[in-house]
Amino acid sequence: EPLSQWDAEYLRRTFAAALLAALTALIGVFVLGQFASWFVWRLAVKTFAHGGPTALFCLPPLLSDACLPAAVAMACVALLVFAWPGEDREPQRPQKHDFHLRYDPETESLRTLSYR
Repeated sequence: EPLSQWDAEYLRRTFAAALLAALTALIGVFVLGQFASWFVWRLAVKTFAHGGPTALFCLPPLLSDACLPAAVAMACVALLVFAWPGEDREPQRPQKHDFHLRYDPETESLRTLSYR
């Protein structure tokens, strides 16, 4: 059975949103990882300049190399989350509660008589 025009438009917009979410996740995670790598490099330089060990110089290249695979994995997760079909649930009706209140003139307040 062919899709109606509205169903096709809904699918097109859903996948456009999924691709936009994946692209945003890819760029965001990659840039954040590169920033973390740059920050650790600056920390390593400052630590070495003040007489610290040189072992911290190994970390920035490792972080930088891990940025792209982590960003691609995050983009795939975002694509799956946005493109995965949702469960068809019936909308839940809000439950009605019956309050029976009485005004108490002695204390000038409302009193609850019953609650269901």
